[in-house]
Amino acid sequence: MIFETISYSINNGIGILTLNRQEQLNALSGQMFREMIALLRDLETAAELRVLIVRGAGRAFCAGGDVVEMTEGFGGSMGFYDHMELANRFTIALAEFPRPVIAQINGAATGAGMNVALAADITIASEKAKFSQIFGNVGLIPDVGGTYLLPRVVGRSKAKELVFTYSMISAQEAFDLGIVNKLVPSEKLEETVQEYAAKIAQGPTRALGIAKKLINRSFESDLRSALDFEALAQALCGNGDEHKEGVSAFAEKRKPDFAL
Repeated sequence: MIFETISYSINNGIGILTLNRQEQLNALSGQMFREMIALLRDLETAAELRVLIVRGAGRAFCAGGDVVEMTEGFGGSMGFYDHMELANRFTIALAEFPRPVIAQINGAATGAGMNVALAADITIASEKAKFSQIFGNVGLIPDVGGTYLLPRVVGRSKAKELVFTYSMISAQEAFDLGIVNKLVPSEKLEETVQEYAAKIAQGPTRALGIAKKLINRSFESDLRSALDFEALAQALCGNGDEHKEGVSAFAEKRKPDFAL
């Protein structure tokens, strides 16, 4: 696939999706949404992919929505709504992607860019990273899942504070709030993300994908429903090749090879 606003590569089961509009600090345009949706849909059934890293090219992760597009307008309210529907399709494609997703935050992750990170499964950030729900600065509400994802990470009251003040928070503050899983010096960011990705890539991809789906659903489920889903999913996993390999490796006192 040929892209103009993103790039993609894969090595040893580790895929890397790079937001690649450096001059615009990787601001999310309609074209970028379309290209990312197409890539994610194409990768859903890619057997060689075991974990996906999402990162930004240059000095920022993502500065949010493309203000130039907003200034030019979307052809009225319905045009803006259609644009947001496109953004919504991307958010669902990323949040429900059937492989673990790691967000690699090298710089600013603001507005929709912050919410892209929230839609990932694990976020690893440079100490120089910064975050903001900056929407209020341009008279908008959080999008790309912000009103749903943020309170589930930081709690309702803190989410409101971040949205109402639209202030910038440091990487350390984001780590303390649980927005960031791991904080590292900028020179160690690439190495650390690769190490995390390599460890996940060695795991049971199908089982991890199912676990991700159940965890995502748990916020809208009661305990009994969650247990029912677990029982059904475990029965599927228990008859799968990954479980058989894991049991064989345990009996043979060796490391399992889940790349079946």
